[in-house]
Amino acid sequence: MDDIYRFKKMAVIGIGLLGGSLARSAKRYGLVSEVSGCGRDEKRLEYALKNNIADSVTKDPCEAVRGADLIVICTPVRVIPDIMEKISSRLSPHAIVTDVGSTKTQVVAAAERILPPEVSFIGAHPMAGSEEAGVEASTDTLFENAICVLTSSNGTNLSALDRMDRFWKTLKARVMIMPPEEHDLLVASSSHLPHIAAVALVNCIENTAGAHEKVIPLLAGGFRDTTRIASGSSEMWRDIC
Repeated sequence: MDDIYRFKKMAVIGIGLLGGSLARSAKRYGLVSEVSGCGRDEKRLEYALKNNIADSVTKDPCEAVRGADLIVICTPVRVIPDIMEKISSRLSPHAIVTDVGSTKTQVVAAAERILPPEVSFIGAHPMAGSEEAGVEASTDTLFENAICVLTSSNGTNLSALDRMDRFWKTLKARVMIMPPEEHDLLVASSSHLPHIAAVALVNCIENTAGAHEKVIPLLAGGFRDTTRIASGSSEMWRDIC
C-alpha cells in the first residue's frame, strides 16, 4: 500500500468491541504504525495493552490524540460532540477525525461546527457487531465483508474521504458513500427498526412470563432467531433512538 494511505498514529477513543477490532485490523493490514487506546475501564485498558491491541493506553482523550494523524471516536453517538470539544484544541494539523456511530446527521453537523478547519472529519458507520461487548470480544476480522458507510457533505475534504475509503476497503469492508441524511433515513428502516422490534418482543414475553410461566417452554426457534439482535449496549441504543 502507498505510504499516503498509511497513518503514523491512530487514536481510538472508546476501545471496546468496535474500537478494539479496528485497532486489531488496522495493525494486521499495516495501516497504522502505532495505536493509542482510550477508555474508562482500567482493566479493559490493561487488556488492550497486554494483548497488543494498543501500544499505549490512557483515560484522557487529550492524551490519546497527541501526535495522532487518525482519530477514531468509538463512543455512543450523543457523547461524540463532547469528545470533539475536548480534543479539538489538541489535534494535529491535517489530522483526520472519524467515528463509528450508527447515526450520522447530528455527528457530522457537530464536527463541522466544532473541529478546526485544518482538520478533516469523515463520518463512518461500519455495520458490524456482535452480541458480545468490550475489547475482549474484539477480533481482526469483524469488518470483513461488512458494509461501511462513509458520509460526504458540502464540507467534506475529498482527499480525506479517499484515504478513509481505501482504509476501510483494506480492512475488507464494502464501502458505500452517501450524505449523512440519506444514511440516517435508510439505516433507521433497515437496521434500527428491526432492533427496536426485537427488543419490544423480548419485553413483551418478559411481561407475559411474569403472569404466565408456561409461555417460556413454548418459545420456539423463531423467537430465538427474531430476538438475537435484541442484546446490546442499552446506552448505545438509547443514543441511537
